[in-house]
Amino acid sequence: DYQIREMNDVLNRHTSIERLYRSVLEYADGKKGIVYAVSIDHARNIAAYYSGKGLDAAAIDSHTPTAERGRMVEDFKTGRIKVLVNVDVFSEGFDCPDVEFVQMARPTLSLAKYLQQAGRGLRKSAGKETCVLIDNVGLYRVFGLPTMAWNWEAMFRGDMAGRGIRTTRHGNGTSPETVTAEDSCQDFGMEVIVSHDSLLSVIALQKTPNPYKSPELKAWQDRDSGLWGLRRGRKKMTDPVFVTVFDIRHDMAAVRFVDKNCGLVNACGEIIRKEGHCLSMKFMRNNFLTMQKPNGRSDYIDLYNLRAYREKPEVRRFGDVEMLKVGRMYYSRTKNLYASKLNLSGGYIYDHKFYVAIFDYNASVQCYIDDPHMAGFPWGYACFLGGDHDSYYWICRWLADGSIIVTDSGGKYYHVTEGGEKKYIGCHISAEEGERCLAEMERLVKRAREMRNMAESEKLEKRRLLLEKSGEAVPFRSGMKWGLKVGERITIPPIYRSVRPPIGRYCAVEKNYSQWGVIAIDGTMMIEPQYSDIEISMKGDVTGTKISGNKVLVKLP
Repeated sequence: DYQIREMNDVLNRHTSIERLYRSVLEYADGKKGIVYAVSIDHARNIAAYYSGKGLDAAAIDSHTPTAERGRMVEDFKTGRIKVLVNVDVFSEGFDCPDVEFVQMARPTLSLAKYLQQAGRGLRKSAGKETCVLIDNVGLYRVFGLPTMAWNWEAMFRGDMAGRGIRTTRHGNGTSPETVTAEDSCQDFGMEVIVSHDSLLSVIALQKTPNPYKSPELKAWQDRDSGLWGLRRGRKKMTDPVFVTVFDIRHDMAAVRFVDKNCGLVNACGEIIRKEGHCLSMKFMRNNFLTMQKPNGRSDYIDLYNLRAYREKPEVRRFGDVEMLKVGRMYYSRTKNLYASKLNLSGGYIYDHKFYVAIFDYNASVQCYIDDPHMAGFPWGYACFLGGDHDSYYWICRWLADGSIIVTDSGGKYYHVTEGGEKKYIGCHISAEEGERCLAEMERLVKRAREMRNMAESEKLEKRRLLLEKSGEAVPFRSGMKWGLKVGERITIPPIYRSVRPPIGRYCAVEKNYSQWGVIAIDGTMMIEPQYSDIEISMKGDVTGTKISGNKVLVKLP
């Protein structure tokens, strides 16, 4: 593993610790969590910085007295301490299921240590829906997500490290580069790798490890001709027909042919894409192949659809959907390629988690909107479904339950729901088929409206029952912030500077200094925090005092 002194020199700096705090503030504000530090001094500096910013944090390490350590752990479990910063103390054997985030501020080359650290937050607990893994040292780039399946046997033999970095020489004779702590800790910026709402779909897509899986594709060289071929284990997949094997990934290889041209081939040597002469080819992250041309220019090929870009595309993730941004144009990563109109801004892209809609004023399909919250939106939308790399679609109808009806370029219609696959509805090839298709659409529309009405009724009933318990509502403090509880249920999280005791169904909250507003005890915002003071009467009348001293009367329902 890395040397402690080396890691400490790289990470135990004010700018680095400040970056750690910004990550917690952005992704886990108000949550309970564990931070893994490099050294005792590093842990104490992190805890001091977090505490100075109003986040209740404490450092714990091997030098912490046993009694003090026990007290701190108990305070952490009961919520009096929100963040515990530790040095290899909680890598294993620590049980606190309600940990809501884990921050990795310590690089490691040990897969076991990585999984132990991440695992401290992955226990189930009542009232806990998710755990945020904040990776500030790029461990996912080495090991992948905790949901991956690893070749443990190869790792234990030393043949592989991380998620597939080979320790032996490559087929073309090149050796892997040495990875240092400085490289691992390089600041790549903050990046959301997978969001909570798409994590289950990521896990579902993980293939179960197969003990009979074919050996990895490798290059082999014929001593007589000097040419290269491809093999799996001892089985030669191709004859030695390549001048160079630049790179191999999964079942593809980037090669130079005997005619000096370059290209991409599959495991059997069949040409997937042929290019002209180039100096080198290399597979990149995010499923790209880069080619360096003799004139110094690089081309970038999207391996999903084999489209080439002369400018390096920027990968934009919207829920389960990936798109490419080149200049101010957006491209789909589907075989049936979609390209947006020129100068498209991000304001015309709508992220619905399991699909993405892009406003397109040239759309030939009109979109009908059943959801009143969407009224007034433009009516032409292209659509991209999470995990679908075959085609893009046009939205025909937004249904009241959040599902959609789409059509492809061939005129086939599908119903798409969150967390489900697209279901074929029909087409308009014949009049009879068209009638059946329209009838099925109307049935789906009617059912969606019924489901929405039922959900709204249940929501109103739950709110009514909760508001009737106004006598049980009390403010509570967590760290430096205040929230509200109704019985054992937290209805307003501890995010406010101050929360006054409720008067009837409402309570005054202070977001920032002298910024008061009103929230119902179920958490519904009634008046945005904007007044220097707030007074609530039992009749539901609210008097807000502005900074100027003028008073405003608002009557709540």
